[in-house]
Amino acid sequence: MARGNIYAALKHNWTPTPQNLGIQEEQVVPARYRQEFLTIAWEQVHLRSNGDTLRIPLVMYQRSNKNTCMHQKPQVRRGKCIKKGQILAYGAATVGGELALGKNVLVAYMPWEGYNFEDAVLISERLVYEDIYTSFHIRKYEIQINQGPERVTNEIPHLEVHLLRNLDKNGIVMLGSWVENSKQTANPWIFEPESPGKSRIFDGRTGDPFEQSVIIGKPYILKLIHQVDDKIHGRSSGRYSRLTQQPLKGRAKKGGQRVGEMEVWALEGFGVAYILQEMLTYKSDHIRARQEVLGTIIFGGRIPTPEDAPESFRLFVRELRSLALELNHFLVSEKTFQLNRKEA
Repeated sequence: MARGNIYAALKHNWTPTPQNLGIQEEQVVPARYRQEFLTIAWEQVHLRSNGDTLRIPLVMYQRSNKNTCMHQKPQVRRGKCIKKGQILAYGAATVGGELALGKNVLVAYMPWEGYNFEDAVLISERLVYEDIYTSFHIRKYEIQINQGPERVTNEIPHLEVHLLRNLDKNGIVMLGSWVENSKQTANPWIFEPESPGKSRIFDGRTGDPFEQSVIIGKPYILKLIHQVDDKIHGRSSGRYSRLTQQPLKGRAKKGGQRVGEMEVWALEGFGVAYILQEMLTYKSDHIRARQEVLGTIIFGGRIPTPEDAPESFRLFVRELRSLALELNHFLVSEKTFQLNRKEA
């Protein structure tokens, strides 16, 4: 797609303002001078001035280097006269030629069925039904087919006919097919003002009011490009930090998921003591325990219970001793109540 005309028009006529300083040059298309708008052809805007026809190319459904969709939407009508500097087409995150990154959405500041306790919000269902934050992502897939019995077809075994209705004869999704759908709830949310800054909220599924009033507002929220699929990964084995002996962080390094204070609270709240112990010992920085687990998995047997402290605790003890603070580790016998000192 040639964009020279767009750049030239912007550089000569478009004046940056405090509202549009964050807009890149290829995001909006202003007019060069007073012209008559003729029509919109595929990927072009046609203008007429002094008997000549000017064609300005638009970016239509192009893939960016972040796999997002770049698309410019024309904003003028056929047969209307336009003036110099008037915006002909909007780009990504722009409205009226000014930067617009987010939306004002209705939010209730409350947890929902135990999810994200103390830092959760409930959003209006309008965001889902009206696709307020819906975005298009374009990815390029390449499949190498070798000569032989392999062939491209829509005849996929073990699948019912209605599951293949959106595939063409080559097994590729046809243009305009619905790939996902969603179901609406039976009852909408109901808000009843109760006190300044707070409202009484009713559950849309049961009609029962919530126990406490909730703060409701309209914050300005923008959507980030980060996708869950790009972040979540599973770690089976990988490298460890030389100092703390804990798994390295980051997906590129095959690192482990970070377990902090709030994650420990959640595991303790659900009473999963053994999972918590694994995260703090076998799957973390307990050197001897994770070596014993590896041998147990290979040769079979019962996973032993770690007796001594993990490496992070040993490092913490030595940091305290460097500050002249003595910290000792004792084990108390359940039968004789004797103290057995363990070297941390």
